Amino acid sequence: MKYTRHSHSANSKSVRPTRRSLAMGWIPFGCLVPAWFFVGCSGGSAGTGGGDQNSVNEGTYSVADFQYTDHRPAGANPLGQEGFRALSRDECFTLIPASVGPTHTYELREGPDANYDLVPEASGLFGNWGYPTSAVRAQLDGDAEEELVVALRANNSWVNLVRVDRQSDGSYVSELLHGVGSNHTQMIDVRVSVADVDNDFRDELFLVARNALFGESGDRGEVWGFEDPLDGGDRILTYTRSGQHINLWAHGADVDGDGAHEVVVALTGDSTDSGRFPVRLYELEEGELGMTQLHGWQYLYAATDFDY
Repeated sequence: MKYTRHSHSANSKSVRPTRRSLAMGWIPFGCLVPAWFFVGCSGGSAGTGGGDQNSVNEGTYSVADFQYTDHRPAGANPLGQEGFRALSRDECFTLIPASVGPTHTYELREGPDANYDLVPEASGLFGNWGYPTSAVRAQLDGDAEEELVVALRANNSWVNLVRVDRQSDGSYVSELLHGVGSNHTQMIDVRVSVADVDNDFRDELFLVARNALFGESGDRGEVWGFEDPLDGGDRILTYTRSGQHINLWAHGADVDGDGAHEVVVALTGDSTDSGRFPVRLYELEEGELGMTQLHGWQYLYAATDFDY
């Protein structure tokens, strides 16, 4: 950019030239060769009288010359977190649920830079918290590294949510985040998901539990949401489904483009809604302690029944 100052005498005998501006040009010698040119533009011809000519070099601008005020508060980070990795390689957590009984199998492997080697300490990450039923990658603490959140079913009425984090020395540690119980729903099918509903660049946790296995018909299900699990994890959403269905979901999606996720609670296989996919939307409004239901069931239609 070039900023021009002009100074005119009363009889316009002299015009002050601008300071030098830096431009880059390209010289066509069969290839592109960068060259730097210093150019000056007076904005008009110098006078022919005997007045003194001003020096082309008039100094430099400082930040104060532009009178810019940063509207962001002190310590604000445009990335929303302490850092990020421009290049990263993911680890792989594989979970194979069993059809019946606590016989789920799982494994944790390193990324391609470690030849996908098994993590030997993975077998001891979950202690006596139960057996894993689902897992999701999450950003809970706002640093440059993501964590793994695993839902572990202790019994038919209790589920533990556990955080797995990789340390700087390459080792893994686990931490119990929440225990969730239900006196009404047998927690057979249990799944965990995440969504940043308050736009603080840290995920909230959402847990779905049903009294039947995935893809099988049940008549009872519940959804819970927990805000910022590392800061106490206040419950911000509770939904109970009493009625025939095959699956129950809770997914995060920014449907209005404001940067904060809404949560879509969805049903499949509802016996009263054959061929329709009912969805309900929830939002966490600023300053509120819980999520607000934005509308009742809305229906999507399909040529065939939604069973999965």
